[in-house]
Amino acid sequence: TNEELTTVNEEMASRNLELNRVNSDLGNLLTSAKLAVLLLGRDQRIRRFSAQAELQFNLLASDFGRPIASVRHHLEVPDLEALIEEVISSGREVEREVQDQKGHWYSLRVRPYLTSDKLIDGAVFLLMDIDASKRSAQEVVRARDFAEAVIGTVRDPLVILDGELKVQRVNESFLKVFRVNNRDVMERPFLQVGAKCWESPALRSLLLDILVHQTSFDDFEVSQDFPKIGRRTFLLNARQLSQDPGHKEKILLGFHDITERRKDEDSLRKAQAKLAAHADQLEVVVTRRTKQLTETNQKLTASLAAIRAREEENRLLLEVSQRMQDKLRHLTRQILSVQEAERKQISRELHDEVVQSLVGINLALSRLAQGEIPDVKLFKSRIAETQRMVENSVDAVHRFARELRPTALDDLGLIPALQAYCKSLSARYALRIQFTAFSGVERLGIDKITALYRVATEALTNVARHAGATRVTLSISKIPGAVRMDVKDNGKSFTVGRLPKSKTMRIGLVGMRERVEMVGGLLHIESVKGKGTRVRAEIPLNSSKARP
Repeated sequence: TNEELTTVNEEMASRNLELNRVNSDLGNLLTSAKLAVLLLGRDQRIRRFSAQAELQFNLLASDFGRPIASVRHHLEVPDLEALIEEVISSGREVEREVQDQKGHWYSLRVRPYLTSDKLIDGAVFLLMDIDASKRSAQEVVRARDFAEAVIGTVRDPLVILDGELKVQRVNESFLKVFRVNNRDVMERPFLQVGAKCWESPALRSLLLDILVHQTSFDDFEVSQDFPKIGRRTFLLNARQLSQDPGHKEKILLGFHDITERRKDEDSLRKAQAKLAAHADQLEVVVTRRTKQLTETNQKLTASLAAIRAREEENRLLLEVSQRMQDKLRHLTRQILSVQEAERKQISRELHDEVVQSLVGINLALSRLAQGEIPDVKLFKSRIAETQRMVENSVDAVHRFARELRPTALDDLGLIPALQAYCKSLSARYALRIQFTAFSGVERLGIDKITALYRVATEALTNVARHAGATRVTLSISKIPGAVRMDVKDNGKSFTVGRLPKSKTMRIGLVGMRERVEMVGGLLHIESVKGKGTRVRAEIPLNSSKARP
């Protein structure tokens, strides 16, 4: 008995070892396959599941023996329990393509679980991710439908040929133009269609070259007498259609009827030849008559016309010169007056802001040098106050330098210079300025950039000093052939035909117009009551119109 018991134990240990190996193989197989696999009993309770199924159905180790109906999954399969029951009862495998609640596609396969005795003891539930292939197939279907719609919509005839140059498809335009039916052309060699009208060694060579070397051709002209439609001239264009590996190459061949265009060209050439012949005859007659009239007229009017023209030209030049000198003297006086006023203003501001600050700094430094402040904290406070006074003086000097000629305009360009000016002006006059510009304006020449900067600063200064506005918009944009700059405010308006009362503003407007016209541009001023004023300058991109 002990010997038999020992033998049974050894057999049981061998069976347990084999069972452990089988379990390990099964576990590794399910883990390596990365498939969601559930093994269900006849009662639809979970016997085993793979790691992927654990993630897909949010399963735990304690879910062994749990009914599949109590598992919360995201698949859109309302009859899942009935489907499993049908497989268990019928023994037939069922496969479906299903989606989860997010629209992700899966292949669901349920097959009976067979024992070694071929008995059904449950079901094997397999879920495979096919979202990428499903969506690729949908994209292929959409692309095919799109191509079919395009081919059917094109008004010119189209033909698709296979690798043997046989017709695989034609559109409706081809059937209508050549007055044929599908059965007359489908699966036939294209070069033999229509009583071999397309038979041409050159065309055959071009088509075969497309299949061999993936080339293409355009505007291959064919002029033939075609059945049912007579003589026609077509331009042929061909491209290779991209195919998946393993599929035969195809050619898309397009036809464009230029028969009427060729007729019009022939008629035009004939008309031009006739016109040239008549023009030669007419030119001989006109030349002879013109010579006679010229000789007669020159004797009667040449001397008198020349004298009167010179007198009139001299008179006009004298008047223009006198008016220009008067305007120049008047403008010079006004410019000198404005310059003197600007110098006076700059002197006053230098005295009020910089000189007084420097005097205060000197007094503060004197007190510090005499050691009158024993308290260290108070000493540091006086040092900080002196530094603020120095910074204010430096800012004032920088502002005066920017108003005279900003270094940012030469070093950084127009846009940074205007941004700095807008920021300074906005801080001084509590004025909200909105500035936008396109970067291409920096490619203009220095003369045009300087003109734009001066016009913008003069217009913004006039708005701040005279318009009483709270908001200003400065924009620089590109229009066809030119650069446009607009300065628009919401302040007081004035009559454009009548210059404002302010003398500096009058000179400023004249100066802006002169600057814009010197670089070949135009200045337009529009002022509407209740809507403010807009100053618009347009400067051409090329420099051919600049005034010397």
